[in-house]
Amino acid sequence: MQPTLQQQTFEIPADVTAPARARRLCERACRAWSLESLVVDCNLLVSELVTNAVVYGSGPIVLEIGRRDRGVRVSVTDGARTGEVAAQDVFDDAEGGRGLAIVATVAARWGSHRDEEGTRVWFELRQ
Repeated sequence: MQPTLQQQTFEIPADVTAPARARRLCERACRAWSLESLVVDCNLLVSELVTNAVVYGSGPIVLEIGRRDRGVRVSVTDGARTGEVAAQDVFDDAEGGRGLAIVATVAARWGSHRDEEGTRVWFELRQ
C-alpha cells in the first residue's frame, strides 16, 4: 500500500445533509492537493458511499480523505457491523442498488471491511 502523504478525518452526522457535506470536504481536499481532475469522480463516489452509510449504517459517519502519490484515497465508516457490502446486479427499472457498481467501475481500486468501529468502504482514484 502506498504511504499516505496527507490525511484528513471528519465526523459527519448521519442525516440527509451528509452526502453534500462529504462532497464539499472531498472537493476542498482535492483542490488543496492540486487534484482538480479528480473532483467530479471523487464527489460521485463519496456521495454513493455516504448515502449508503446514512441508509444502512448507524451513528455518525467517519470520512477519511488521504493524499496519495498519484491520487486520493477516501474511506467512509459507519456504525453498522452486519450486512453484506458488495456490488450487485439490479433490474433495469430498479430505483436503487447501483451505488457500489458505480464505485467499482469508476475507482482505480475499492474495498470494504468490518471492525469494531463498523463497516468501512474505501476507494482510490488516480490522476
